Amino acid sequence: MASSKPNYTDRGSRISKENLCMVIALWMGERQLQSEEDDSYHKVGAVLVRPDEIIHTVDCSRDGVHGIARLMIKHYDVAKDCKVFVSRKPCSFCTKLLVQSQVKRVFYLPIKPEYKAEEKLKEEMSRVDNLFKTSCISQSVFVPKVGKEVFANAEKLKETPKDIRDSIKNERFAQYWIEDWMEKAKTHLPWPAFDDNMKQQVRDDFEETMEWMARILIGVEKGYTVKQINATSKNGTVSFDPQRNELHKTASLRFITLAQFLAERSDDPKTGVGAVIINESQEILALGWNGFPTKALYGEFPRASHDDNAEDKKYPYMIHAEQNALLMRNTKSLTHGILFVTKTPCDECTPLIEMEGIKTVILGQKLKIERGTDGTLSYSKFAEKVKGGVFNCFEMEITENKPPPEKAVQNLSQM
Repeated sequence: MASSKPNYTDRGSRISKENLCMVIALWMGERQLQSEEDDSYHKVGAVLVRPDEIIHTVDCSRDGVHGIARLMIKHYDVAKDCKVFVSRKPCSFCTKLLVQSQVKRVFYLPIKPEYKAEEKLKEEMSRVDNLFKTSCISQSVFVPKVGKEVFANAEKLKETPKDIRDSIKNERFAQYWIEDWMEKAKTHLPWPAFDDNMKQQVRDDFEETMEWMARILIGVEKGYTVKQINATSKNGTVSFDPQRNELHKTASLRFITLAQFLAERSDDPKTGVGAVIINESQEILALGWNGFPTKALYGEFPRASHDDNAEDKKYPYMIHAEQNALLMRNTKSLTHGILFVTKTPCDECTPLIEMEGIKTVILGQKLKIERGTDGTLSYSKFAEKVKGGVFNCFEMEITENKPPPEKAVQNLSQM
């Protein structure tokens, strides 16, 4: 049955920031770009959250370095008093780096820990717990709970095919919820409070989270078509080319999916947008989603769009995903950065992106060209900059929705 059209007055339940951080950690832990593999450890994803509750960065195990180790070493100057969300309970190596960095709290899922070898697992977990006990760091098992209202609201905004969604959910759930391990989690993790009465609730919460994640991962399941727009560029050779380079295409899939997860935190009544900026080494420099100013309460600002029958509109008050990413970044320079964004940058954001030296933009949809009227957003400057060779631009679309090959280029040539 089709979902009812969202109304701008709806509050709309959205995923909490804590749950989003853990979902992102779990997703990033699946990354398959490691150039070196170590069978002694499960790969993990990790999210570093600053004391002001801003997501500082995200990383994962890759290139022979553990996910947490990457965060602590790369961001040594901000780790103190931060929270860390990690997809698995960390090993002793990562734990000692957390302790020395003086993070405030560590959250991890109750799935199999980072350390693999079961015959030495209790000994390893004892070392980990001893390190935590002799420090001021709090460690906590985190059971994500997205909730049915959050899922229903997401479906109202964008309906997804149930058969594909269920297939993805079941596959992901089976990958992480291993009955044999959950029987041992109480003693092996250890997790003293976990008992048979809690197990069903934890299982239900985890399954609901997998179903919510499955909505976003439909594109990953079906695959994407990547196409460069207006290939002539002032920037010379394209250093990041997901159309012709398979490794770059895999990375693009990872980061545009991350941007889609971020978009789910938006409190925009109708349209969520997510943005991720990386450097040429594929380190994440900035993350953002669109929404009203931080800590704004419901009703403090107008919420209506151009097609709503209301005098005041939301547009002057909405902080765009690209703007939030630029403001909340973890580095000073974004020169030669690569932007992944789920929607075409508008005329407000385009000059800011150009000013910061970002040269490559990957869109999660077709390039939009639209001149705004009556105070609505305009989408013309970005296309002009792409046409003029200022930006290298690539479209990513789910394969079944593949556009006619020349359509986007034709749009630019008709301007």
